[in-house]
Amino acid sequence: MPRTPLFTRGSLLFLLLLGAGLLWLVFTYQPQPKITGVKGGSLRPVMVEYIWFNEGSWSAPNGIYYANPRIPPAAGGGATLSSRYLPTQVEARWYDPVQQCFYEAVLLAPDMEQKARAVLKTQPKPYRGKYTLKLIPFLRGSDLEIWLHGDDENYFHDLQEFTELLSVAHGQKVPGDATKYTAAVKLLTKEKEIPADTPLPGSKE
Repeated sequence: MPRTPLFTRGSLLFLLLLGAGLLWLVFTYQPQPKITGVKGGSLRPVMVEYIWFNEGSWSAPNGIYYANPRIPPAAGGGATLSSRYLPTQVEARWYDPVQQCFYEAVLLAPDMEQKARAVLKTQPKPYRGKYTLKLIPFLRGSDLEIWLHGDDENYFHDLQEFTELLSVAHGQKVPGDATKYTAAVKLLTKEKEIPADTPLPGSKE
């Protein structure tokens, strides 16, 4: 009676494919990046009405954004989020008290995830095996920038981190009622965050 071969051609092919798949998972696979925090920043003090992600499904903090001229922007503080995928759309509206105008920007970035993956591939391997990711929307004049910050702090090593620019959208001047920011402009003037001769919204200067 002929002996049955231990492995047929079909089973050998299956095992080879299975082995290749496991090797890909171990050495190549990268899970879809998720962020757990967001912090807004600005090159000079502005009043942010909103920064919305994916048609307003979630947002960055609004209010006064004080000057943060660091390049790349700092990522401390801000809001902690439940784990979220990177956005594909960002909308922002803000008032610049020095330029005395409103800006609006819409950023469409369907490739944000791919850009984040590319950034992560260039970073050193994190000590804990995974970076904690935060998104930083940064207002630079009339531009809206989106930065990705990652850190991996280990008790036995120094903080390992990076901050990389993912995308930029150019804002447009739009009409708006700036008088609601009169108190905020007075505060920024008093704190010497903006020039003392900055006209108050609605004044004739």
